[in-house]
Amino acid sequence: MGIRHIRLCATVTAIFAAIACGPATAADPPPATCDDIFAGASAPTVTKAYDYRHKKDPDSAEAKSVNLDSVITIEGDNLNKLFEGACAKRGVVLFINGLPMPGLTIKPPSNPKDRFFNFTLRRADSARDAWVPVLGSPLSNSGDVNVSMGFKDGFAVNSADAEATTLHFHVVPPWWFLWALGFLIVLGLFIYLAHSSNIMRDPSPVLITRLAPSVCRGCKARGGFSRSSRRMFLSASSPGTSAIR
Repeated sequence: MGIRHIRLCATVTAIFAAIACGPATAADPPPATCDDIFAGASAPTVTKAYDYRHKKDPDSAEAKSVNLDSVITIEGDNLNKLFEGACAKRGVVLFINGLPMPGLTIKPPSNPKDRFFNFTLRRADSARDAWVPVLGSPLSNSGDVNVSMGFKDGFAVNSADAEATTLHFHVVPPWWFLWALGFLIVLGLFIYLAHSSNIMRDPSPVLITRLAPSVCRGCKARGGFSRSSRRMFLSASSPGTSAIR
């Protein structure tokens, strides 16, 4: 009886314990991270980049040519994920040739639902080091760059078509050369006129020493001549230096 009683108590205890605890639950999945958005077929992807001024024809040569202060428009799929969930607090910046450009953040008008984002291509003190490889040497004028967007402390969003996201970047705007050429032409003309004419100096004074008696009919007794005679003589003289004897 004692052994049976013990076994019965143990069985009842085990049954109550199983009922109280219930079946073992599976471990909860780890919380999603911001990097998870880049996995799978629905990952954010950049599809096109162009100059915002030519948005009506984004594939034209004009739309693919930009310079400093241009507004670059980037289009893509699932780019709204960069601003949702665990990614909401991470800053998004423009990427040039795979390098993040601090300070070049999204500018209005931009709408994640419409799949386009605008960035003003402007140099910032916080991105001085990032601009060095983009601008190149002081003698470089232009070159092709690949643009994208992404987290400032991460990587650029992949491009579906590298050619569609490549822009021709003019380090110096084309109108600057026209302005410089016009300035040099005006400067050269001014130097030529200054050297070959009296544009930079006053005419030499007229030297009057002595007037013949036949001409100086209105002269004074001391050998000078009156104001009326002097005016007539000066008006008839040339601007250059002349000695009258």
